[in-house]
Amino acid sequence: MKADATRRLLSMDLGDDDERAEWEEWGNRAALERSAPSLSIPELFAEQVVRDPGAVAVSCGGRSVSYRGLDEASNRLAHLLISHGVGPGQRVALLFSRSVEAVVAIMGGAEDGCGVCAD
Repeated sequence: MKADATRRLLSMDLGDDDERAEWEEWGNRAALERSAPSLSIPELFAEQVVRDPGAVAVSCGGRSVSYRGLDEASNRLAHLLISHGVGPGQRVALLFSRSVEAVVAIMGGAEDGCGVCAD
C-alpha cells in the first residue's frame, strides 16, 4: 500500500476476501456498508472540542485530559513539527507507551498530516 497522508481510513479496504466473508457471517453489515465520513479525524475532533471542551477526552494511568487540553497540546506538537519542516506525506517516528502523551502525539501528527499510527 502506497503511503498517502490525505487518504481517509474508511476509504481503505483492510480486509481480504476471507476476512470480509467472516465479518458478513458475524452480521455487522452496517460496518461493512457505511460510507466514509466527509470529515477527517482532526475535523471531527475539532467539532467535539467545540461541542464539549471540558469533557474528558483521554483518561490513562490516573490522569485525565479534557478535549480542550488535548486540542491545545496536540496543536503545540503540530506547530513544533511544522517548525521543523515536517508536513503532509512525511514520516515521523514517535515511540510512546500507552498514555495521554501518546494520544497527544497521534492527534498532533494527524493535524500536521504526517501521522500514521502503529501499535
